[in-house]
Amino acid sequence: MTTHIHLHSVIGELPLHEATLHPEATVSVVLRMFNEYPSILSLIVADTHQILGVITRDVFFELLSRPFYEELFKRVQIEELLEEFPVGAILILPHTTSIPSAVKQALTRTGDSFSQPLVVDDGHGYKLLDVFDLLLAHQRISELMNEEMQQLILEKNEFLGIVSHDLKNPLSTIQLITRLMTQQADSLAPEEIREYMSDIEKTSADMFTLIINLLD
Repeated sequence: MTTHIHLHSVIGELPLHEATLHPEATVSVVLRMFNEYPSILSLIVADTHQILGVITRDVFFELLSRPFYEELFKRVQIEELLEEFPVGAILILPHTTSIPSAVKQALTRTGDSFSQPLVVDDGHGYKLLDVFDLLLAHQRISELMNEEMQQLILEKNEFLGIVSHDLKNPLSTIQLITRLMTQQADSLAPEEIREYMSDIEKTSADMFTLIINLLD
């Protein structure tokens, strides 16, 4: 996948396949398209109003492998085989759907329907998104989130280191002054006490300013 994935990528940014058939197309047309374009895993069957079904490569060829099926159905219109590809298994999402949300919805599908492609409505028509491409994109987003988390942890630790250093010095000053005052309480003159208290007031004011700046 060459698509650039970021944390807020949506499914419309992923590789989408535009492969739509009219319900009156014959089985031979489907067979030719699958044979000529090996990368196409599914085909959308739709008229001008709605999606009628999605023809998946594996189920299609499994049908044709049954005795006499290929000869019998070569000229049959594909709409007559749609019952083999139930509409209920189709997941149609707008192209603005986030990748994590698309994965979450895709995981609600059970059995073989989980591996079926998603149908993406880009506002102008329908396109197919392979589940494998969706899961790869989701894995990349998980990696990016982990990288971002690691960076945040690093920045937090650096920030706490700075804060610890900036708060440690004035606290040490206050601790030293109060220890001296305690040790010399009986011999300190009123003027000395006022001087010590002034130092404590100034140091605590500096600490308060530092904390306010950090919180802002």
